[in-house]
Formats: sequence, C-alpha cells, structure tokens
Amino acid sequence: DPRLIRAEDFDPSTGSISSSELIYQEDVELRVTMPDDPKIAKLRVYYPQWDGTNFSLELMGEIELTQEQEISPSSIEISSVVPVTTILNNGDSANRIDLSILGDGYTASELSQYASDVQNAIDGLFDSEPFKEYQNYFNVHRLDVTSNESGADHPSDTPPKYKDTALDATYNCAGIERMICVNHGKVNNILFDSVQPNQRDMVLILVNDTKYGGSGGSFAVASIHNSVIELVLHELGHSFGLLADEYDYGNCYNAFEPWQPNVTKEINRHLIKWNVGGGPPTGWIDLATPIPTFGSIPGVPGLYEGAKYCRTGLYRPTYNSKMRSLWRPFEQINEEQLIKRIYHFVSPLDSSRPVNTHITLQKGQNQNFEANVLNPLNHSLNIEWMVDGEYISSGSDFTLNSTALSLGNHAVEVIISDQTTKVRYDPNNVLKEIRSWEVKVDPLNTVQFTLASYSVAENGGQVSIIATRVGDSNGAISVNYATSDNTATAGSDYTATSGTLNWADGDATDKSFTITISDDGKSEGPETFTITLYDPVSGESLDNAIVTISDNDTTIVNLVKFTATALETGVVLEWQTVSEIDTEGFYILR
Repeated sequence: DPRLIRAEDFDPSTGSISSSELIYQEDVELRVTMPDDPKIAKLRVYYPQWDGTNFSLELMGEIELTQEQEISPSSIEISSVVPVTTILNNGDSANRIDLSILGDGYTASELSQYASDVQNAIDGLFDSEPFKEYQNYFNVHRLDVTSNESGADHPSDTPPKYKDTALDATYNCAGIERMICVNHGKVNNILFDSVQPNQRDMVLILVNDTKYGGSGGSFAVASIHNSVIELVLHELGHSFGLLADEYDYGNCYNAFEPWQPNVTKEINRHLIKWNVGGGPPTGWIDLATPIPTFGSIPGVPGLYEGAKYCRTGLYRPTYNSKMRSLWRPFEQINEEQLIKRIYHFVSPLDSSRPVNTHITLQKGQNQNFEANVLNPLNHSLNIEWMVDGEYISSGSDFTLNSTALSLGNHAVEVIISDQTTKVRYDPNNVLKEIRSWEVKVDPLNTVQFTLASYSVAENGGQVSIIATRVGDSNGAISVNYATSDNTATAGSDYTATSGTLNWADGDATDKSFTITISDDGKSEGPETFTITLYDPVSGESLDNAIVTISDNDTTIVNLVKFTATALETGVVLEWQTVSEIDTEGFYILR
C-alpha cells in the first residue's frame, strides 16, 4: 500500500521496540507500468480487504485511458535519469529479485563513500538467513543520486537543521524523532527513468546521516547508522515477506484471525497455521511442546502469547524472532515464509531446451533436453526427468531415444524442486517448477529406392531411377543421391550423376532422375555401378541400388594357326589370331 508508512522505533542498544505507529498519507502517487496496447481502455485500482477468513477486492477507483493521457518522451521537461551500477548480477531480471538502492544527502564528492555504504548494506543483508542462502536469486543496482548538500533535515534540533537534498530526506517525520521520510514522487521519478520495471522489486533509500533512524512502506528508508541494517531486515520482513510484527506494543485488534502467516488467535494445535497436520513433518510444533507455550528458549516453535500489538489473544510462533526484536534471527516460521516469497518472484527453472514444447520425432531419432536451474548457496535443487509419468533420469540434461517409444504422443517432463528442510508446508508448490513437452513419434520418415537393382542395355541410352518416401508425408524432406563405380567406370560406361530430391510437407509422390549409359563398342560383359541416397545433413547413407549394364558387343577370333603339343603332364594348346577384340569369349572344346 503506497499510502502506508511504518514508523517503528527500536532501541538500537537492546533491539527491543520503543514505539510503533502506522501512518497513512493522504496524497500519494501510484505508478503503474502498462503494456503499450491501444486495446487497453481502462485502469481499475482495487484494495484487498480481509474479513478474518478471506480476502475481497474493493474498487478504489478507475481511470479511462485516452490518447490525451499518453506522455511521449519529448514532453518530459526534466529528466530524472541517474547513473546506475549493477553491483550484484546473478542473471536476467525477469527471473530474479532486483533490489534498487538510492542514496540521499550524498554530494558529488561523497559518491565514493556512498558506494562503500551501499556495499556495507548489501553485506549485512546477505549475511542474514534466508537471504544468505538464496543470494544467487538476487540482483542489486546502485543508483548514484547526487544532492547539493550532505545529510538530512533535522527539524526537531535546536536550532532546526535543513539540507538541500535530492529526495528531501527528513527526520521527525509525523512527529516521530527517529522516523525518516523521503519524497516518494522524486524517488519514483528516478526509479522510472533510470531502471526497468523488473529491476525495482525492492527499493532501499540510504540516507547519509549517522543518527539512527528509518521507516518502512513502499520503500525501506535507513540512515547509515551501523545498527540500521537490522531495521532494514525487519522492514523487509514486512514489505517483502508479508510478515506481521510479533511484539505486543501498539494498538491491539484481535477480533479477526490475522491474515499474516506468523500470527494467529488459534489455540487448537491442529489448526495453528504454522502447524499443519498437528506437528512434524508438515507442522513446526513438536508433539511434546505445550500449547500455549511458555518457555523462553530461542528457536523453539510453539504458540507464544503476545503478537501484532496485543499482549493477549494473539500468538506468535517463537519466543523472540527478528519480527519482535532486532539482532535476532528470523527463525523457522518466518524463514519458511521468506523462502516461499522468494519463489513467488523467482522460478527455480531458469531456462530449458528445446524452446518448442511440441516436438515430432521419426522413429529412431534422439532428442536432447536441457534444464538450467538456479542453485542456492549451500544446496542444490532436485531435477527429475519423466517420460509418460515414469521417472527416467536426473541431472541437468536428458536424451530421449524414440526407439523405445511407441508411435504416437508422449509426455516429457522435467520437475525442478527445492527440497530444503526450511520449508515444511508448500500448498501452492512455489518451490517446484514443471516444464512439459509433447513428443510425437512418427514412423520412420525416410526415402528409399523403389527397386534394389536396375538393368539396362549398353545401347539403351539411359536408365530411370525412382525414389519413394517411406513412412508418412509429414514435414518437408530432402535427400542427396550420387553414383559410384563398381566394375563399370564413370565416363566410359556411364555418366557420373548426383543431385538432390525434395519433398514438400504432405508430398507423397515418387521422385525420379536419369543416368546416361555409354555405348563404348567394347565387348566387356555385364558391368555394375552403385547409386546411393544420403542424408544431406549428416551424410548418412539411407539406401543403395545396383545398376547392371548388359554388353551388346561380341568377340570375333580368326584362327590362322593352331598347334597342340603333347607333354607328360598334359596338352598345351596354342593359337594365333588375325584379330582379337578381347580374350573373353574364347572357349576350349575337348
């Protein structure tokens, strides 16, 4: 709610709450980033209302969007663009939580000190769980805002002190000495002009003043006092984690069951919101822990009376977490909620391949699948590959062999899950992501010759070779063909031939090509050559056919002298010829 500023004053020496107040501003600015779509004609703003059981939406107002309301870049007279440095880059902002930090009260000569202050704040943030374990899920951007003067306004000092700063930071906001407010309109101008919408999921304003102070709301505001990072973490518990205060100071209202996950008025062990199932493994309260709980041991989940500004009637999950006092861990129930909120913004699956979720394979083809996941600091996410609901493999990639699949449609899924023990109950499965592909296995779609062998006479002129599509006619397909010698020789017996045959999607007609046969006038007997079909990409041979050329020439031998010599081992026959075309065709008659 941009109208709300949370004024919480903790004693920096003890971490205990000193005062607490919720302040509603009357005039606030709500900026909405919308698609540039002319079909969008109206903007409606709703406010959620809680009745103790469910949320309902109350219409606050609506705006008719017209061409006159559009603002072009040329119509903006004053630019609020400031230099931006990404100091923590863990990936695409579309799947990260982006924190933008702005400074106020830093002059141009103090920007190096500002950079150091920002780094100290980031170190403090990511030194606290669960932000430490999930720091890889965050990006951080530093916006270098320059002020004319150093510091912030102190209107309650004697005499009052006022500074000329870019964001109008002032202590004593709403009469509360250590509450710091800034000009939300100026902050929004800089944010909207300097960073993209998905780079400002969380916003922190660092004020260049060493006096302890800050505030919460749409933006977290903090001075550079060395204890203020604890206040920032507490405020992030509210604005980011949607957690309630667990201290019992303030205006108590306990007529309804609170909607926040860390406070309740329920005293039935089985109905307490952080004890689903009545205890482990889905609930946090051990069976031996009494309800209500009266101990003061840190980190023991139970039902401790005193929460959300009420001393009685409302209960908190642990004795003293960061939502009750500073310098304390968030503890189990609040950490669980913060982790679930992280996964509300970030998918554990960063990207996957193939991008197309509908895939067609020919029987025997393989398909590789990949899943790129985000990993926390000290544990890895679980990756499972499923085919038709059956577990097949783990790891970041998986190769599907369609040989083992029947023809038709199949489902391939990768299931990414964070199995951290810090989350016991995740009814909305935010710690899990499933990516699915539909894989259709078709009959082997290839090309082969209609005949395994062809015959042609030497004087036949040419031979026609026919190729046919095998399987179905889905998709376009191409094959290369080429001749190669066996006993026939290209150039003298036939013309070497090669080329490509193409089928369009749905084309099932046969394709043909011709090979020229040479009549060389030699008596050679039958000769052969091979025709081969090749995959044009892999070069793999798809089919072969043999072409036999039958000889139409004869051998004429004229005998002019014939002698026979008798030897002990046999008879030697000798002859002379007048003309001899070839030695084939000679016969010895006995």
